[in-house]
Amino acid sequence: MKRILILLLLFSNKSYSQTTPEELAELWVEAIKSKSKVNLMKIIHPKCKKSDISPQHLTRMISGELPPKYKVHIQNLNLSKAQSSYYKVAPSRQVSLKYQLDTLADKKLYGLGKAFPAAIFENKWYFVLCLK
Repeated sequence: MKRILILLLLFSNKSYSQTTPEELAELWVEAIKSKSKVNLMKIIHPKCKKSDISPQHLTRMISGELPPKYKVHIQNLNLSKAQSSYYKVAPSRQVSLKYQLDTLADKKLYGLGKAFPAAIFENKWYFVLCLK
């Protein structure tokens, strides 16, 4: 019985592997679907102190419903020195969820998508939400 319980615990603990921006986006989608700020905090850059993160940013990241169809889009950010100075950790990519919607009603319901900056730290990608 103990072995079964241990195995269940091992397999139930979600591994947060975000070695690519695409994997980071998948974890973000899971956080949106579960409306979990706890799961979202696991993919926020470790150098971003909790006190430096606006609760409004966290809410914006997981608010709303996901439409049935969306596409993950990764874009390089070429920030100027002045732009980089706004962040405690300078992001290098933007991770976007672009909603694929057919009707105006769906666009009003879902919006067009979401996008947030990301940076790599110790071979893992994280969202950067801490501003100076």
